[in-house]
Amino acid sequence: MKQTMSLTQAQTQLYWRSPEMLLILMAIAMPLSFSVWSALLNNFAIEASQLVKTFPGGLVILNGLDLNVHRGSVYGLLGCN
Repeated sequence: MKQTMSLTQAQTQLYWRSPEMLLILMAIAMPLSFSVWSALLNNFAIEASQLVKTFPGGLVILNGLDLNVHRGSVYGLLGCN
């Protein structure tokens, strides 16, 4: 339902209902709501990003790994031992 109003009508609205205040409130709430919805929808038990493993001497064996493990899943990482 779209509602339009004149500038005079907008100026007589309560302060928290003014267009400027609503934009400010939306800008504050957007990152919070995005992170909450992202966590709820993804449902990860483990979430890691940009993992790096470096051994002494500067040997990099892992660089920038992103890992997401869903709840109820079992993951195994295999490598040379």
